[in-house]
Amino acid sequence: MKQIINLILVFFLLPLAGFSQESGRYTDRFGPFHNAFQDENDFSNRKYIEYPHVREADVVWEKVTWQIIDMREKMNMPLYYPTDTLHQRKSLINAIIDGIDQNQFTAFRTPLNTNAFEFDPNNMFMNIDEIRDIGMTEEIVPVEIRPGVWDDRLVQIRWRPEEIKQV
Repeated sequence: MKQIINLILVFFLLPLAGFSQESGRYTDRFGPFHNAFQDENDFSNRKYIEYPHVREADVVWEKVTWQIIDMREKMNMPLYYPTDTLHQRKSLINAIIDGIDQNQFTAFRTPLNTNAFEFDPNNMFMNIDEIRDIGMTEEIVPVEIRPGVWDDRLVQIRWRPEEIKQV
């Protein structure tokens, strides 16, 4: 009886095992579904959807969201490093400063006590030096002119891009 069951299993399962793996994959470029996949996902010929113009009177609800990006978090480290420009790579704050310096971005002052932001031309920074002067302090530092002779000098201390931990 056991031999009959073994023979039946061998005759039925052996052919199934032989044909269980197909020689070609369906996901590679020679598979039968390659052309359908290519036609469906051809990104070079896609066109964006043009949304209709929305009048201000038609807006029922809007929301302004302020987002703080913490550069000390592990997932945001690529936005913080390199602190200096290296092989045409720069940190997020350096890219923002360069964009403001080249007039690609517009920087605004915002009131820190409220989250409300309203466009006002008086809130615009006119040049990059105004931004670099934010939080500037002046200190009197002793400087050695020659051995044994010291002089007090007024030094302006500005923020550096690598000191910024949140954007």
